[in-house]
Amino acid sequence: MAAANAAQPARADESICAAVVVANRADIGHYAPVVERDRAVELVRRIYAGDYTTVEEVDSLVAEFESLVPDPQASDLIFWPDAHPLSRGLPDDELTPELVVELARRYRSIAL
Repeated sequence: MAAANAAQPARADESICAAVVVANRADIGHYAPVVERDRAVELVRRIYAGDYTTVEEVDSLVAEFESLVPDPQASDLIFWPDAHPLSRGLPDDELTPELVVELARRYRSIAL
């Protein structure tokens, strides 16, 4: 019985620590979308500018961009904009890095 009681304070400490971690994550989450958006725009700018030297490097930039947005076809907005349903009909010169990111972030999956 004493062993069971000895474990009680550890659980209370764990609960307090868990509450602090959740609170800190909530604070971080408040800023994360802005940071992710800015990073995604930076990645699209680099891809548009050809700021890479190897296929592996551009693949890495694209993979990181796709990890920051919910759209599973986000790279189509960069490489094949006419194939993407959200950018069809837009002139290529209107697809700025900011607009590409905005369109990729608008994606919402449909529950069937």
